[in-house]
Amino acid sequence: MTRFSVLLLLSLCAAPAVATQPPVKPLATPATITQETALTAPAGWHVRREVRPGHVAVFVSKEDIASNGGFLTGLSINSHARFQATRGMAPLAYAQRMAEVMRERYPGSERTDRTMKPGLDVIEVRMLDQSRLPNTLLLYLLVADSNTDTFHLAGYETPEPIFNAEWPHGDRLLAEFIQLVADGRTP
Repeated sequence: MTRFSVLLLLSLCAAPAVATQPPVKPLATPATITQETALTAPAGWHVRREVRPGHVAVFVSKEDIASNGGFLTGLSINSHARFQATRGMAPLAYAQRMAEVMRERYPGSERTDRTMKPGLDVIEVRMLDQSRLPNTLLLYLLVADSNTDTFHLAGYETPEPIFNAEWPHGDRLLAEFIQLVADGRTP
């Protein structure tokens, strides 16, 4: 497991269900992933894209990562192409193991598994990270695309005190991302 993956696992948490949702800020900025795909960032949010061979990372965050060195509220997407070919483990086996590690690290986390279509599996894990101040809620989608040998990790995080106000953005961004994956239009 890479240092980034270890740090990511250490930062995960569970998000409770939300009964009511406040109005969502207007959408404005397309967060370009590739020429064929985009997510729509809330107005005033920041977009950052990093590319390395076989790996694309996209961040859509309320805070400016360049100025702050990180963010409290936002979406991170990490897509790893040629996963089994380069890591020696099938994307689904890796996603399942990663979800197990998350559940061990964060007792009380919730896990849901689903198959979107043959060869495309999604594991959703919700966690609460009480080691952060403020406590942070996270929802992660571990997406194994065995058809393209790709593993995607998409996660939305926000501090617990502002979760109800910020979750509608996370819900929409994750829904847009998973639709892109289902359509075969990913980084």
